[in-house]
Amino acid sequence: YQCPVYLERFTKLSMNARKSYTVRNSNLLQWLFHVGGRRLKLIRNPPPGQKTIIPFAGSLWSPKAAIRRLIRGELGVQDKVVGIAEMADAIKTGRPAFPSSDFTLHLNELTLAIQNAGPQGVSHKLTTSFAPVEPMPGTLNAKVDNRKALRIPLLARLAENLVDRMHRM
Repeated sequence: YQCPVYLERFTKLSMNARKSYTVRNSNLLQWLFHVGGRRLKLIRNPPPGQKTIIPFAGSLWSPKAAIRRLIRGELGVQDKVVGIAEMADAIKTGRPAFPSSDFTLHLNELTLAIQNAGPQGVSHKLTTSFAPVEPMPGTLNAKVDNRKALRIPLLARLAENLVDRMHRM
């Protein structure tokens, strides 16, 4: 599973810039105004039931591997059955599944409540709950620091007063 995750720090500048059609359609302007966030480095955990991460087949820098990464990135490929594989491995090895069945049931109830809300906006009291989910050990041991993605850029700090003045006009 290698779909990208983006973290965006909302500032007055980024919130106003995202209103612009030109900014929404320009990767360069989105990067400049921090619209859409910054891509976070993903932590790779071993597959269910494995102790080590399975290496990629072949060279990472071969033209074939580069094309494969490009296609996978463009398609946003996700492994739709990784949850089923995890459940099967948990049953086979006699360990608890990740995520737990009560968490999965709660997430399902929440999804159905959102889908069934409709234009009337009827409230729904959830009937399921779950115990707090512990992160995977590989995630806890990772040395990734995402605070850099949350830093307010210099342009946003300098433009904040200017944006306020423009809104008062």
